[in-house]
Amino acid sequence: HTPEAVAYNKADVGAFETVLAVVSETWLWCKPWHDPATFGRVWCLFEALKTVDFGKKLRLVMAAEEKAALHVTLVERFDDILGIISSVDVAKASATNPGDKAMIFGRIDAREGGVAQFNADLIAALRDWLLDAARAELDAMVSERGDDDLDANTLRNGVAMLLKNLGHYGEAERLHRDALAVRKSALGDKDPAVALSLGNLAGVLRDQGKLAE
Repeated sequence: HTPEAVAYNKADVGAFETVLAVVSETWLWCKPWHDPATFGRVWCLFEALKTVDFGKKLRLVMAAEEKAALHVTLVERFDDILGIISSVDVAKASATNPGDKAMIFGRIDAREGGVAQFNADLIAALRDWLLDAARAELDAMVSERGDDDLDANTLRNGVAMLLKNLGHYGEAERLHRDALAVRKSALGDKDPAVALSLGNLAGVLRDQGKLAE
């Protein structure tokens, strides 16, 4: 690049950092939701992480058909979503202009922890988004179908597991107790799903040091 082009790119980075510093949240467009091109673009990931660094919220947005597909996966294969989020790796991201990629990676390398910490912080922010999205979906399902709906209860269990992974043990315990109660009522004490809920509850109690329970 010419010196003028390099200066222009640096000014461009400064401009979007100025914008990100004043907005309340940044939206990342996801299509398809399970493999969005956004996750493969170094500019998009860098903007996402700057959002996190500024203490702002990161939100994934998508078209109606993608939301419907996400809903199915939330209920039926919650762990798949965690796997997709955990696979985000800025080192695999690309840029149309090689000079842009080199400039952004230079800024990432200069950040404490480099690429590894960049990935860890971005994945943590995406997990926070997933928690918000799953909570909202659970609330909607319970409102529409009732608290004892088994599909809603499956999602309740997934949310509880994510809460546990994020260290929110109290809320995770409450949801695991709720999930266990619904499964016992609907399926009986001897159903394998009840045993699974008992194991999940035992795990979160252990993590809190509540061994007597």
